[in-house]
Amino acid sequence: MASDVVDAAVSWLASNGVEDDWFLHLHFWDPHTPYVMNPRWAEKAGASGPPPSWPDDEVIAEDYARGYGPHSAYDLYEDDGTWAVPIPKSSAPETMPNAIRTRRDFEMLVNPDHSRVLMT
Repeated sequence: MASDVVDAAVSWLASNGVEDDWFLHLHFWDPHTPYVMNPRWAEKAGASGPPPSWPDDEVIAEDYARGYGPHSAYDLYEDDGTWAVPIPKSSAPETMPNAIRTRRDFEMLVNPDHSRVLMT
């Protein structure tokens, strides 16, 4: 888990950070997928105001038309660690749409509203 890596890195830095000539590189692959947000944070996001006006439906349609790619608008979510066709459904549909096909999907991704049901 990411927290294990961070703990090890912080420990290493505490022991070695004062030395000269060192390099530490940490890479976290996909730390936010699947992204399951605590409902409290979703409520805070909703209270912060409307989502940004960009991308609009035209930009979203152009991006979606480009086709499949992991972590693209076409495929935000993978279920069991493997990218699959058909694309699996999100295990957290309250905060993570299956894809960004419309402005509504984008708005749900950046500003979840638990009272709304996502279109699949």
